[in-house]
Amino acid sequence: MLVPYEFVSALLFCVQEPFVNQSAPCIPEKFSLYRTFVMFRTLGLRHLIVVDSANRIVGLISRKDLIGDAFERNIQQALAGHRRSAV
Repeated sequence: MLVPYEFVSALLFCVQEPFVNQSAPCIPEKFSLYRTFVMFRTLGLRHLIVVDSANRIVGLISRKDLIGDAFERNIQQALAGHRRSAV
């Protein structure tokens, strides 16, 4: 006896929409690298979704994508200089 495809697919796949976090932080494609780094640091993020102008996902940035030794040193120096000039 053949089982209809719709029945089999309903058994194999689970709708995960109710479990997806709809409020995940995201950034536009043309977002500043500096502001992206600050966002990672202040919010303690591990991943950040990149969206286009229609709010469709076009990429994903991880903390490891941004953190290289030299890059982190330069950003830390820039942040320290920014904090000193703000005081």
